[in-house]
Amino acid sequence: MLFSAGFSQAEENSDVVLTFVGQKAGDEGARVYTMSYAELYAFPEQRIQTSTQVTYGSHIFSGPLIRNVLDKFNFVGDTVRLEALNGYIIDVPLSDFRRFDAIFAHSMSGLRLSVRHFGPVWVVYPRDSLKELQDIRYDMRWVWQLRTVVVYDSANNPSLSSCFYCDDASQG
Repeated sequence: MLFSAGFSQAEENSDVVLTFVGQKAGDEGARVYTMSYAELYAFPEQRIQTSTQVTYGSHIFSGPLIRNVLDKFNFVGDTVRLEALNGYIIDVPLSDFRRFDAIFAHSMSGLRLSVRHFGPVWVVYPRDSLKELQDIRYDMRWVWQLRTVVVYDSANNPSLSSCFYCDDASQG
């Protein structure tokens, strides 16, 4: 994969919260884009009330739908690699974010997420709304301390393909 710098409105020394990497149709290689808190908060906010496997009780999570954020970039690909500040990496079928109303949560129970408490961004699925999401394959996709989102085509980048927790149906 070829990467070249192509920063969004967020400047190098601003409050960059997420980095996105992907290739747009017609581009020769992938580009790197950054997103500030202001840009993240500019998307329509969704709220999900759900429980998690790592907290007690149910919480209200707020943030934009992941599909809306990814649509802004219009990347070509079928897989989303989610990378956390702590080094955790998982590949998720892009179709997850079309099928489910998962969000890039920036707050929980009205409080902005901090690095110390699952932030700055946490991938949150509406777990309590669908029995299908109450499964370890989906629990593994709840990436907290999210820092980088890479969208790629698994057929053209086999070295990046490592979706260990995907079932065959979700990879199509």
